[in-house]
Amino acid sequence: TPPHYWPLSMRFTDDYARAGVPMLPVVQERGNVATKIVVYSWVMVATTLALVPVASMGWFYTAAAMVAGGLFLAEAHRLKAAADRGEPQAVLRPMRLFHYSITYVTIVFLAIAVEPLLQAALQRGVPRWLAIVVSVIGTFAVIGGLLWREGQRAGDPLHPPDAQAAGVRGLLHLVGQAPHPQRHPVQAAVGETGPNAAGQL
Repeated sequence: TPPHYWPLSMRFTDDYARAGVPMLPVVQERGNVATKIVVYSWVMVATTLALVPVASMGWFYTAAAMVAGGLFLAEAHRLKAAADRGEPQAVLRPMRLFHYSITYVTIVFLAIAVEPLLQAALQRGVPRWLAIVVSVIGTFAVIGGLLWREGQRAGDPLHPPDAQAAGVRGLLHLVGQAPHPQRHPVQAAVGETGPNAAGQL
């Protein structure tokens, strides 16, 4: 959860602060938050790899967990480096890690589901090369579709789609004084609600 929600709250820190929601990026410096994200990310990846000896997972799950986990750790460390340098949102881009965290969980669970199917196919006499090819192609097809979808939804990391931003701000509006999601963010900041507000910006 921390590597998933903290990047989101890093992107919407001001909205959480106005709503009075004490998310970690609201009460601590971004560098400290990024450090905790890295620590939790390492623990998370180590936990997924612990399934290899504990649940007798095979090479397919092991490879998927290692590759997906490596990418997650690389992105978490990139975020920490940018936060330590005090980079602006345009460079920090915490939503990259937020969106990838969704894909990462999907990859891990998909590998958990495919692994026993692969082992069962091999036990039934299906040629090893065929079972491997089908498993890899199917997995990468699903992953590719997820990455494409998340890329479409992510858009500009600094300016996520209106629906996404409105969803976060709408939720915060219910618990505090965040701008109403139907108002333009700049309108909310200056208090302008007239019909010609956008044209005056």
